[in-house]
Amino acid sequence: MHQLIEAKVQEHSKKPATVREKIVELFGELPRIELFAREQAEGWDCWGNEVEGADIDE
Repeated sequence: MHQLIEAKVQEHSKKPATVREKIVELFGELPRIELFAREQAEGWDCWGNEVEGADIDE
């Protein structure tokens, strides 16, 4: 597995979807969480102040 991911630059600090795919490929079907997420991703628990329904300030 390569350590360098080439992807189009998106908004500030947003991880490319390829990163999640590579993590699943490397570790398999385990529970996964993304902290400081910008959006919900299927198969992941996503926490972040931009994720709909994930109010981490409470």
